[in-house]
Amino acid sequence: MRQEAMPAAVRQYVTVMRILGVLYALAGCVFYFFPKLVFAVLNILPSMTASLAPLPGSSERFWVPLAFSMMIMLSALSFAAAAAPHQRGYAWIHILSKLVSSLGYFYYFLHERPDGMPVFGYLAGVITDLPIALFVLLITLRAAMAPRRVAVEAPSADTPGNGED
Repeated sequence: MRQEAMPAAVRQYVTVMRILGVLYALAGCVFYFFPKLVFAVLNILPSMTASLAPLPGSSERFWVPLAFSMMIMLSALSFAAAAAPHQRGYAWIHILSKLVSSLGYFYYFLHERPDGMPVFGYLAGVITDLPIALFVLLITLRAAMAPRRVAVEAPSADTPGNGED
């Protein structure tokens, strides 16, 4: 189906999925090539307050390829969803991924308390991933409820050029 013939909700879904595809790929590259920068940015707020703990530094890189692969997988999934908006399975996998990471971050936010303080980086994960999951759910449901095709208006009797001049 050409994008012009798609209902507005489906066009929005396709556009958002393309944007997410680009953003996930860019974020994955940042995570992979600049993991220390990611930690430094996430630790700015905790360095200014006494109520949040910073993410502990890590010298190992075991998780970096895994995070990168997840972001690239989400990028590919987003582009696949944009290319086939009628295939809702792509969106459900996307939503599931973001819900699982949100729950994981929330769990660690509640239970990992160095020096008795919650770690801001885990809260940042919830604040980032949960809204994405809910937004993708919303646009997916809106696109699913949209009519399959946009009706083409037939000329009415009052339309000039209808042969009744």
